[in-house]
Amino acid sequence: MSPRLLRGGVVGAALAAGVLLLVVIVNTAQWVGTTFPGFFVMSNRVVPSIALPDWSDGDASRFFQHQVVAVDGVPVPTAAAVYEQVRQRAPGTPVEYSFRSPEGHSLVAMVHARRFSTADYVLIFGAYLLNGVAFLGTGLLVAYLKPRNAASLGLLAAGLTTGLFVTTAADLYGPYWFVRLHLLGESFLAPAFFHLALVFPTERLPRYRRRVLLGLYGAFALLAAAYEVVLGSPSAYTAVHLLATATHGLGALTIIAVVVYGLVTSPSALVRRRVSVVALGTLAAFLTPAVLMAASAFYGGKVPLNAGAFTAFLFPVSLAYAIVKQDLFEIDVMLRRATTYAAVVVVIGSLYLARSANAP
Repeated sequence: MSPRLLRGGVVGAALAAGVLLLVVIVNTAQWVGTTFPGFFVMSNRVVPSIALPDWSDGDASRFFQHQVVAVDGVPVPTAAAVYEQVRQRAPGTPVEYSFRSPEGHSLVAMVHARRFSTADYVLIFGAYLLNGVAFLGTGLLVAYLKPRNAASLGLLAAGLTTGLFVTTAADLYGPYWFVRLHLLGESFLAPAFFHLALVFPTERLPRYRRRVLLGLYGAFALLAAAYEVVLGSPSAYTAVHLLATATHGLGALTIIAVVVYGLVTSPSALVRRRVSVVALGTLAAFLTPAVLMAASAFYGGKVPLNAGAFTAFLFPVSLAYAIVKQDLFEIDVMLRRATTYAAVVVVIGSLYLARSANAP
């Protein structure tokens, strides 16, 4: 594809991404001030592995990947019906829910209704939208500036899939306009990062890369097709979701390993300087998400994943800098600032996780 055509495609994708972000922002803003169950419900009435420490009376993880079947003994056929039953109550009102686990077991629990606050919005949807802008923006910008660069195209693939994944994740809990689109982004996130690992910081398997990429994307296209089919079946959905989550963790660990390997072994001073920036951004961005995704897959979705959104945006920013920047010999000030910022982010994320783990 010629640079001109690629740039035209990038501009079109940027316009579409802007519209998507605007729609999601407008929709999610309506959450603020409403009364909700203290947990989210997806379109198939399954509770996602997303929560803040004080939601659901401090024990939201017990409901993760469970399907809501009744509210106060009244069967609820849709996710909208669950929200509607609670929205009419005052915050603090106890509500009884009946759940079905992925294994088919029943669970009945009383949970106090909760008001969705501005702080809740910032910590959940704000983190999603920040990462959506970071991944979409950097992927598209770098591809536009350097359309012939293989690393730019790798970042474009990773940026588009991750940006699509996290942006549409904000829609998973209502009004469910982009659920199918989210499943596509979730399915292709791992191969996009494997793609990036093949072209950055140095190109690997140049002779066979096209075949390898076709095989990777083809295999994950099958996962995407299966994911779309099982959306309406909670047990099958959870199984495929956990598989996709495990591949995300593997993709994140692969990027970390490739960047660290390039930093340690590259004979090129230029590559080492490029990789030093990315190594900092990669470790700060992906260490927490990788651990959370692996733990969630291992524990059957019982680990909340939203803490991983606090740091992920550092990766596309650092990688975009390394790809676009030509003279990397005067970056000492930037590195010092990035180190300080990354350290603050990691500390905040660690405190959040510690709070989540010790919540009553």
